Amino acid sequence: MAIKSLRLRIQIWHAAILALVVLGFAVLTYWQQYHFRMRENDRELSAAVEVLTSQLAAIPASDLEAMISSNPDSIEIDPNVIDVWQLLDVPDTFTHRRIRNRFEAPYFMIISPDGRVLKSSASRFERTPPGMVYPPRSATTGMAFRNLGDWREAISKGPANTIILAGRFQGADYGDLRELAWTLTGVGVVLMCVGLIGGWIASGRAVAPIEQITAVAERISGSELSNRIETDSMDREFAGLANTLNQTFDRLESAFRRQSQFTSDASHELRTPLSVMNMHQQLALSKPRSESEYCETIEVCQRATKRMTELVDSLLVLARLDANIHSEFETIDLAEVTRDCIGELQPLADQRRLLIDTELDDSVCVRGDSVQLAQVINNVLNNAIRHSPEGETIHVTLFTSDDQGVLHIIDRGSGIAVEHLNKIFDRFYRIQQDRSRGDSGGTGLGLSICQSIMTLHEGTISLRSDQGEGCDFEIRLPLTPPPITEAPHG
Repeated sequence: MAIKSLRLRIQIWHAAILALVVLGFAVLTYWQQYHFRMRENDRELSAAVEVLTSQLAAIPASDLEAMISSNPDSIEIDPNVIDVWQLLDVPDTFTHRRIRNRFEAPYFMIISPDGRVLKSSASRFERTPPGMVYPPRSATTGMAFRNLGDWREAISKGPANTIILAGRFQGADYGDLRELAWTLTGVGVVLMCVGLIGGWIASGRAVAPIEQITAVAERISGSELSNRIETDSMDREFAGLANTLNQTFDRLESAFRRQSQFTSDASHELRTPLSVMNMHQQLALSKPRSESEYCETIEVCQRATKRMTELVDSLLVLARLDANIHSEFETIDLAEVTRDCIGELQPLADQRRLLIDTELDDSVCVRGDSVQLAQVINNVLNNAIRHSPEGETIHVTLFTSDDQGVLHIIDRGSGIAVEHLNKIFDRFYRIQQDRSRGDSGGTGLGLSICQSIMTLHEGTISLRSDQGEGCDFEIRLPLTPPPITEAPHG
């Protein structure tokens, strides 16, 4: 079963790594001590064998062979040689070792080529178990080692083919190693406990920012969107996540604010024609009216109804655009769409004696919805026609720049003041000048719809204008390769 707690998973990994580190340190320490002790023992045994070998080498070869072939006590040998033979003993190389009783004292043996023990330490036979009394009958020219229970022996070939053996008790060393093992185990357990407690505290502090983020996210609601995550004291990794969430909360708050403002503005816009209709209907019903008065009331209600219909249609378009609901995009010749829009609005321009000057690049192809893009061009061009003085010229140019198609619609109207430029694409925003709402005014959603369409097409729409200098609307769309047409078959 998967563990769902991040803190617990961190603690488990921490415990596993800590256990490996402690165990590895303990094993390495024990291994080093064990091999150090064994090497020290082997060096001491080797030194003892070498000393015994040098002592035997000091005896004349003829005397040594005679002593080996018979009992040294029954033959005539130089008394000095007999003294050397009798004084042979384990060299003083183990004095620093702890010896608890005489059975643990170091020992030696000198063995003849035929396997007889020529000289030995008495302690060897007093404590050696049966079956292990006799050493090997031969040895290599080099130094050899063997274990006999808790004893370690070094064996080497000496003068006159003798075998020299030195041994020592290792039980005390094994006891020290066992004590070291228990000490390492105890220290390891203490380190594990301290490490686990410290790891649990550290993991708690590590996930504390997550709890802070969770607490802020839980406090976020439709009525309280101003809470943000404090990132000053956070680590860089969590601060990045918190900043991303804060940006998301900012966008969410902005979206809620726009939605609230949109709902309020839409309600206000719908309330106005409804109020007009209700007022005229009440006046018409308050007393008998003439036929012309009834017709006038119906005409007013019809205009209000038309305005409500336009507003509702615009709201539905915005709702679809906000939901990214669109038809399948296709490759579009933007110059052709622009010409169609100019053709539709040409009669309106003729009424105002306006000239529409065009300079269109026929190689501009984009991907999108031709109906929606035509709506953008129609909206901007219609505004240019309605707000241009009679007899002026509207310039429409289309060209390519930096892998984008660029469309400019420039009029010579009264322009827009700088303080309005940042708000001109807001929903229901109107400039209370000659572009204000009137009978010919719109719903205040046209440019907002244009911007939403351009966002859906990954394009942009912008406005450059100065008061009294006219307006320059720029529409940018990413280019796409033109469709491949098949050559006619000959």
